[in-house]
Amino acid sequence: MQNVHDFDKRKFKVNSRLPGKHFTGEFSSLTMSSDGGLILLNEIEEENKFIKLASTCILDRRKKGRSKYSLEQILKSSVFAIACGYEDRNDLTKLRHDCMIKETIGIDPSSEKGIPSQPTASRFENSFKTKEEVAEFSLALPRVYTQSAYKKPPKKVILDLDETFLTCHGSQQDALFSGYEKSYGYKPLFVIDSEIGCVLAISERPARTLSGREVKELFEPVFKVLREEWPTVEIVVRGDGHYGRDELLTWCEQTEGVSYVTGFTKNNILMTHKEVERTIERASRKLLRIEGQEKNKDKKTKEVREYCTFNYAAASWERERKMVARVLVYRQDEEIKVRVRFIVTSLARTYSPKALYKNFYAKRGQAENIIKDVKRYLKGNRQSCHSVLANHVRLILHGLAHWFFVKLSQAIPQNSKHKKASIPNLQLLLIKIAVQMKVRARTVQAVFSCSTPTQDLFLRVLEGIRSTTVDLRPLQT
Repeated sequence: MQNVHDFDKRKFKVNSRLPGKHFTGEFSSLTMSSDGGLILLNEIEEENKFIKLASTCILDRRKKGRSKYSLEQILKSSVFAIACGYEDRNDLTKLRHDCMIKETIGIDPSSEKGIPSQPTASRFENSFKTKEEVAEFSLALPRVYTQSAYKKPPKKVILDLDETFLTCHGSQQDALFSGYEKSYGYKPLFVIDSEIGCVLAISERPARTLSGREVKELFEPVFKVLREEWPTVEIVVRGDGHYGRDELLTWCEQTEGVSYVTGFTKNNILMTHKEVERTIERASRKLLRIEGQEKNKDKKTKEVREYCTFNYAAASWERERKMVARVLVYRQDEEIKVRVRFIVTSLARTYSPKALYKNFYAKRGQAENIIKDVKRYLKGNRQSCHSVLANHVRLILHGLAHWFFVKLSQAIPQNSKHKKASIPNLQLLLIKIAVQMKVRARTVQAVFSCSTPTQDLFLRVLEGIRSTTVDLRPLQT
């Protein structure tokens, strides 16, 4: 074992503004860390058991007594490193003796034992041998969701289905070429609760268009976990145009307590439907009337939105389904332009077409922001492994890391200006804080600078983690 006291003490010398003084420095302290906010993340873990629950979803093939670290320690060190901004497993080599990470995974900061190394983390990611094993591990996310998203079982949840493109740099297994992205990569499917702002499922898949059958097969395991925990919850599936496939819609209709509202690709039959044509005429007349009332027509671009609903059956469907059309009429130069978008839904007719479109379908855009959090801010786009299974495991780890920021955000006081801070800002405000550890016989003490700018926020968040409540805006009808 490498002795922590044998590390090369890197020293440097710079100019000093103090007369008669030399300014020198060295990287040698073993009791200091730049990630003091891990105290908050560890407190979240103690309250919610995210990592502990995820570790129970893994088949451990290692021989007993031959492993220095438990699965929970390996998971925790990797997830916490991601949350701190160290997206590459090679960073674990530099962090091997970080006193804060060692303390959070149950290792004495003053001991010579380090955190799991990069080879250990990489072996873990590549230890999954079959798709079934990875699928079981992926169910950790919906299980975390059912235990931590709500204080009590909700009556209704709206789940967004969306996907994103992850570029592969190399010869990753199952990576396909995307003509739109002009690159090889994967296109994982995300299941997201936009009201909570969390990811509850990620399914790795090649970069090709999803079929209705594939969407149904990827969503069914998530649905079963939700039904086990919340037998009476009503689930509304929401997605954009290419999720309006007959296989998924039929499954939702045949499954009790499941509804859908998804986009639908327009065609000539829909565009020439009498209800759509009547709505276009009504919106055009309204636009001309508004323009006639304005003294200066060029003062501001005017646009009119109108909505209508009707029943429609595609040639491949066995039954009619409810359609909602949003008609947008506007003037560009001297010409009146028309744009029409369609959604298909099984929600009750008590909702007006405008409410269905604006209050249900249009809010799916928030899911893209949450995907961006995982993909860009937590570096979930790092598909560095050759195996598609290992890359799927990496995505699940990034999904778990995102949960800590969901809870961190909820713990911030409502009246704080940082309540809606992005993940990079939360890292700067609450995670990347210098700290010195002091290990004594009976206590472990973390000493922060008295000049820490966010100390008041830090203390209030620490207090709020134990009493986090989910603050949701009621759905408008």
